[in-house]
Amino acid sequence: MLNIKVDAVLFIQRYSGLPLLSLKLNPRVLDIDPALISGFLMAIQAFSAEVIEKGTEEFQIDYGKRLFTVIVGSETMAVAVTTEGSSDAIIPVLRELQKEFEMNHYLDLEIHGPSNIYDEFKLEIAEHFGLQDIALSWVPVDKKCDDSELAISPIAPYIDGSSSISDIIEASGIPKEQVLKEISKLWTTGEIDLSNILEHTDIIIPTNEFYKYIQTGTKERPDLKKFSPSLISLLPRLVSCFDGRTTVAEIAKQYDPQVYDLLDTLVRMGALQILSPEKKRILLAKELLVKVLEIASGLYSTQVVLETLTEVLRKTDCPEILAEVHIKQNEWNVDFGFLLYDNHSPNDIMNIHASWIDLLTNLIALLPSNKKKKLAERLVHSLQEEFFEKYSGNELEGFEEFSLSLEAELS
Repeated sequence: MLNIKVDAVLFIQRYSGLPLLSLKLNPRVLDIDPALISGFLMAIQAFSAEVIEKGTEEFQIDYGKRLFTVIVGSETMAVAVTTEGSSDAIIPVLRELQKEFEMNHYLDLEIHGPSNIYDEFKLEIAEHFGLQDIALSWVPVDKKCDDSELAISPIAPYIDGSSSISDIIEASGIPKEQVLKEISKLWTTGEIDLSNILEHTDIIIPTNEFYKYIQTGTKERPDLKKFSPSLISLLPRLVSCFDGRTTVAEIAKQYDPQVYDLLDTLVRMGALQILSPEKKRILLAKELLVKVLEIASGLYSTQVVLETLTEVLRKTDCPEILAEVHIKQNEWNVDFGFLLYDNHSPNDIMNIHASWIDLLTNLIALLPSNKKKKLAERLVHSLQEEFFEKYSGNELEGFEEFSLSLEAELS
């Protein structure tokens, strides 16, 4: 099993764009949509058909904050999705898997139809890449599938729904690498789930499925009641915490440390999701806008700030921004929710992020010049005190244009 951080592997029919196989390899990455990825690659193929038709066998392309490594075969495209840059070790492994798929598995599609889920081949993929970023604190949970082969796994006796991977390694005496391979295999085949995957610094947001768990009479609600009658009664009051900026740690501190288990369960059920790398950059842009408006309001009159913001909004044609930045009764407000981004691809979200950065840059440029240097100084101080501690260097990528505009004001 290679030490390569691949979040997912997909196989797509080359000429039709039909997703044949999709295997997620990172339980914390929830927003990989095979249909969106296939559509994106088919558009690229149509735009640069001459490159692919001339025999290009491999290429890499950015997709939001993801990198696609693509191997083009005679009938299929094999795709490895990564979020932490490129690795030369991915290409030979993916190339061999692509050859194996076309030689021994692709015909199964024609014989058995697209319902064939390629379980045997998924295991082969998992043996090469394995689950990614496994934390020893994660807890394997038996999903009690029909015809499960969990019983024959050497770690089966130690999977009790409460023992972490670290506990299993210690109790079983089985080498760590072998335990991790078994965890990868069992998770890939859908025989176990993984709990305790939330980190306390994660920001979680609701999906369209979330509200079914707090609506009276839905079939989802009894399932959650089995988890914890006391915590399920708390769930409706947690809605305000899923605002797109509150961390898991802040929610647990405000209510009850045990609420972590409820949040973790809802993530596994698909009712909540961890804020993606692309959406995290939208969050940064929104928080920067709030900070600029707060500082500007202290330096200029409220009327001047609102007039400038109104002028900037008039010049943007991004509907998401116009829907999330509100001016009403001499007040401004920024909506931190992310429901407007639900049907967007990661690439679309990064394009919208560019519009947010344009908004910030234009706002700074249009404010009166007499106090603009002081504004820039205070904002730089806030960036150093707040943003550089909260966001990693990778998450700060993309707002260089805004930084340059601040430097220009300071000079």
